[in-house]
This record gives sequence, C-alpha cells and structure tokens, in this order.
Amino acid sequence: MMKYVKFNENYCLLTQTLKKDEPTIVVNQPIDFIFKIDVSGSMTYDLPLIREQLKNKLPILTKLGDTVTIIWFSGRGQSGILLETIEIKSLKTFTDINSSIDKWLRPVGMTAFREPYVLMKEVIEKIKTKRPNSLISSIFLSDGGNNDVPWGEVIQALKNVESDLSACTIVEYGYYADSQRLTEMAGILGGEKVSCEGFQEYDIVFEKKLTSTINGGKKQLIDIKTDYLYDFVFSILNDGSILLYNINDKKQIMVNSDVNEIHYFSPIAVGDEHFPETALYGALYILADQLKFEDVEEIFPSLKDNYHYKMLLNAYGKQKLNAFKTSIKECVEDPSKRFPEGKADIKPIDENAYCLMYLFNDLGANNCLFYPNHSSFKYNRIGRKKTAKGSELNEAEKKRLSEAKNVEEASEILKELEEKNVDLKFIDLEPNKGYNCSDLVYNESRANLSIRIRIEGNVILPKNNKYNITEIFSYKWRTYNIIKDGLLNIQTLPIGYNLDIEKILVDNNVKYTLDYDKVTSVPYYIIIDLNSLPIINKSMVKNISANDLGKLEIQLLDIQGVNKVYSFYRKTLFPKESTSFVESYGQEVADWLKEIGITDFNGFAPKTTLDIATDFYMSVVLDIKTKGLSSFPKVEDVVNKISENKPLKLNEIAMANAIIKYKEQMESDLYKSLSEEQQKEVLKTYLINKSNEINSNKRKLMQEKAQIIFSLILSRSWFKEFKTFEENQLTLNVDNNVYELTFELKEEKVEI
Repeated sequence: MMKYVKFNENYCLLTQTLKKDEPTIVVNQPIDFIFKIDVSGSMTYDLPLIREQLKNKLPILTKLGDTVTIIWFSGRGQSGILLETIEIKSLKTFTDINSSIDKWLRPVGMTAFREPYVLMKEVIEKIKTKRPNSLISSIFLSDGGNNDVPWGEVIQALKNVESDLSACTIVEYGYYADSQRLTEMAGILGGEKVSCEGFQEYDIVFEKKLTSTINGGKKQLIDIKTDYLYDFVFSILNDGSILLYNINDKKQIMVNSDVNEIHYFSPIAVGDEHFPETALYGALYILADQLKFEDVEEIFPSLKDNYHYKMLLNAYGKQKLNAFKTSIKECVEDPSKRFPEGKADIKPIDENAYCLMYLFNDLGANNCLFYPNHSSFKYNRIGRKKTAKGSELNEAEKKRLSEAKNVEEASEILKELEEKNVDLKFIDLEPNKGYNCSDLVYNESRANLSIRIRIEGNVILPKNNKYNITEIFSYKWRTYNIIKDGLLNIQTLPIGYNLDIEKILVDNNVKYTLDYDKVTSVPYYIIIDLNSLPIINKSMVKNISANDLGKLEIQLLDIQGVNKVYSFYRKTLFPKESTSFVESYGQEVADWLKEIGITDFNGFAPKTTLDIATDFYMSVVLDIKTKGLSSFPKVEDVVNKISENKPLKLNEIAMANAIIKYKEQMESDLYKSLSEEQQKEVLKTYLINKSNEINSNKRKLMQEKAQIIFSLILSRSWFKEFKTFEENQLTLNVDNNVYELTFELKEEKVEI
C-alpha cells in the first residue's frame, strides 16, 4: 500500500507499507552488544567519562545472558578487541571487564574507520557459530573522520556486516566529526545516526540503546516501488529511532523485521493522501542532517509548526543545526513536544535578523571593552599547544619524570621542573583591564573570527650575571578565537556596561545579564549570551554573490601589492630597532633581549615549538585563486620595469601605482625644500600614515569578505550566479584589467 503527502507539484513524501516474507518476532532473546569506540587523541578529555560509564552502567543495563564486545580504534594499525563476547552471568563478571576498560581505553593516534568493522566481522562470525539465536546490536562512536584507506574500502567493510545487525547506531560525537560520512555509514547499515554535542547527550543515547527492545527475524530486501528523489529511505521505530537506508543499484533496501513501513521522497504522488505527523518530523530530521535546508523549508507549510520553522531559519552552523535536530528528534519521540507555539500557517520571518556578525560590528563601533579575565568568560584554547623552547625537558629530566612512583611524586617533579625550566615569565600588570573590541581578526578562507588585544606587563628574565637585569616592561599580543570554523568557541562575552549596546541588545531580543558593582550597585558589566544569536542570517545567505566576493578579493590583492611596496621602503629606510632598549640598557643588552624574544617593536614574543599533533579535524575552506596574482615580484624588479617603460603584468600594476606615488612624494617641491633631517621625519610619517591607511582599508574589506565566507560555509550554499558547485569560475573586468577567478569549496586537515 502507498500513501503520500504533497508539498508541491514535484515534491512528495511517500509512505510504503511493507509485505515481508517473515512475520515480526518479538521475543526476549539474548543480545550481543558490540561497542566500537574512537580513542584518538581528540577524545582525551571524554574517554575517562566513557570508561566510567561502561564500568558503572553495563552491569545495570544489560540482561543475564547478554554479551559485551568492546573494540577500540584510532589510526592505521591502531585497532583492537578490548573485550570479546563477555557473557553477563553475574556482577563478578565485571571485575575483569573494568580492569580491561581502564587499561586499554586510552587516547592514542588519529582516526580510521575500516579496521574496527573488519574486527567486528570476525567477532560476528564467532557469535553466529556459538550463539545462533542471539541478536547483534552495534554502537559506533567517533569524533573524527576516516584518514586511512580509500572510502570505498570502508564501504565494503560495512556491507560485509550489513545483514548481520539487528540494531545499529552511529554516534557523531562533538562538532568536528565527519557528519556526512557518518550519515552514509548509517545508511549502508540501515541504522540510526545520532549527533551528540558531548558526553551528557551520549549518555542518554547509551542508556536508550541498551534498554530498547530489539525484535528478531532475518533482514529482508525490499523493492522501492516508484521514482525517488534521493538515494535514501527512512523508517521510524516505536521508540522514535529514525533508521536510514541507502537504496542500492537494484532499487532495493535491506530492512529489519520490525520495520512495517518506510518513507522516501518522490517527484510524484502515489496512492492515498494522508498526514503522517511523526513521519513529517522524521523527514525534517533526515533532511536537516543531510543539509538539504531548502527541502526542509518546503515541509513546514504542510506541518504548520512556526516554532521549529523559526528555529530552522537560524540553524546556520553545526551548533545551531544540532540544536534544531535535537528538538525535532524529541518531536519524533514525544508528540507533546510538537507545536510549542500552536499549529498555524507559517508566518514569514525577518530575513535580515540581528546576528553575531552585526553584534561584533556594533561592539567595535561603540568602543566597547571586552574583559577576558571576568569569571563568566570561559575560553577554549584552539589548535595545538605551544611550548616555549626554554621549557623543553632534557633526557635526564624526562627519565626522572618517568620513574615517578605515583601521581603525587610526578606532580611535585613537574612543579619543580616548571619553576626551573621556564626561562621567561610574563606578568600581566592589569589582569582586570578591559580591551577594545574593535581589533577583529578574520581568516582569509575559513569561518573564523577572533578579537586581538595588547596586554602590558613585566617579563621576568632568565638568571644572568652579565647584564644584572631581572625584569623588563613589555607587552604581548593575545588573540581570542570567538568563532572557530563556524562554531562558537565561547558562549558568553563580558563587556563593560554601555547604555547604547544594552539598547541594541534589548531591541533585538539578545539574551544578556548584568553584573553589578558591589559597592555602588550600578551595572558594571554586560554578559552577552552569544548562543542566543545566529552567526549569520538568511538575507546574507540569499545574497551570496561571486561578483561581490570577486571584487573584494581583487581589492584585497591590490592592497597586498601596495603594502609590499610601502613595507619595502619602510624596512629599507627605517629598519625596526629596539631604540628604547638601546637608550636604556645599551646595544649589547638590546641584542640579548631580541635573541630571547623581547623587542620594543614586537613586544614579548619568545620562540616556541608546537606540541605533536594527536588528531585532526576537517575544516571547510573557501579557496580563491586569481590567475596571475598568486604572488608578487620584488619591488626592485617593478621599479626597473617602470624606469625601462616595459609593459606590466597583472601582479605588478598595483605595486607600480604605489611606487609612482611614493616617488611623487619624494620629488615634490615641498619635500625637496626641506633639510635632510626634516625629509627623513616627513618620509617616516608618510610611510606610517600609509601603513595605517592600508590596514584600515584591509580591515574593512576583510569584514565584508568574511560575511560572504561565513554565509557560504555555514549554509553550505553556493553563489547565486552559479547553478551548481561544479560551476566555479568567474571573469571580471575592473579598471580595464581582466581578472580570472576560481572558487573552490573544500576541506582541509587541521591538526590538533
């Protein structure tokens, strides 16, 4: 039997009732649970929680006669069976289990998906021989992506176990897991893909999967009866689990015996019209997980759920998307969660809604101060940790640390070594100081936003008998990453109280709290809830223009060429020197300070080394290539071309214009009328002003470029001028010069 819901003339959701060869069997059969757990380096902070979860909850949640297999995996060649079909006979069984969990479930290496499934197939073959009547339930958890064999080999390993599984759950753990590949894995296995922000959400999934009823019966191939729009089908079980199935080349899917109907999208309406509310919410979940946002929107006029419609239109970025999916999943499982604002025709929303991109512009324009040491500011360091070279341990120190008898002794040794080996220590003179929010740093190709601040303090110098200096005043630059690859890296931002900003927050329904001065009881800080705002809005997404981005890129490249010219003259005529250090301590001391990483022009910047990468994640990047502008020549070469009146290449034009303007300055009558000393000062001021002008223009253009990059990456949309992602080349004529640009949206490995 076929039924349908029609969203428009070419877009329907079909429901196909299944006729199966075998009846659904519901019996209290033993279950073989197979856990496959990612132990790569990025799981370091969560593995202790998962170890305790397994030790504490397996005895409670499993039944007598069930078995547990735990497979750990990380990178290539780093996968193993921690426990194999340990039968739950008594609580005493868990004594050995717990010691194995503690011993082997430790962080190591990176991530590879094939090997745990190869090992699982070996375990399943043994189970089929020894326990032919038991059911197999699999949970696969990863916070990363496959970095081992070609993806086709992973698919084959999955297909080898597809027909053996009675239940399957793929857990996307955290925000940096390869969501699309994990969804594909669930589709191949006919399982459920669940997104968990962290351990708290995963713990709920863990309990549910261990206590859910699993129905027996052999998996069966089902024919898809009509045309379909996508190569996937889904079904919904009684407990709200949403199972995904990939359609094979014979237009078939393999389903479990407890599946009575399946749903899929079709260009044609077949059968009787109906309104399967649960299936519609399931469709929202599946489509959102596959980033088909326009298709999700098409469903809402039929569903008439305004609350979740508004939630969808702000679901840019993985955090907001996961929040949307979690809320929709609750609607699938519990009808009382549906229609929080009632059922009504879908109302249009403000496409230009206030968002984080607007907020940070307003913070800078209103000279707001940011307080990084306020108690409400919880910052997550990004990237690999940097270690000062003076802090590296020698072999003797490493040996001493490795021979520590216990944690307390190791801690004491570490404390002693830290005191001894840290050559330089920076002490912030005003730890409670506020810093202007205007110095925003945008990444050229990723959805990253940071605030840069300059911190003043004293540097405690290494012991030295020669110079007799114990400390020196300096400064250091610190960058706080606010948005990292489209994800909020902080949840709350404390700023100094500002009446204008408070009005903006109130007018735009931004959540915030006030922190009052304890003495005067007047508001002193505004604590802004950044999570209450979308990063971008729909208007930005609708207006993603390759022409606009191309013109911005050309202007930025011109600025890069101009900056190279003025930087060349500034470095040649006025090389950076620690003038104040020379005047106060002499040249020898200034040279020594520079050697250890302290200058009066760069502040405190000691040499560091990066810790070894323990894992990686994939970052979405927009790579823009402009033909003829991949690099710039030497300034001297362009000067020679101008003097010889030779034709200029595209990458030389902006540089030539800057060189000509510089020469005009030097050849002006006013400049020539000055003394040599006056000329030097005028030239220095001119170059400083030019540098400031260049930086100001670049900051403005980068802000505009970032808005387009954020919109494109977070929405996974493409430029409105192009019909497909494969169409990615653009030709622009700017000031009678022809520029050929190529846009490539890709993923790059970021080591952590």
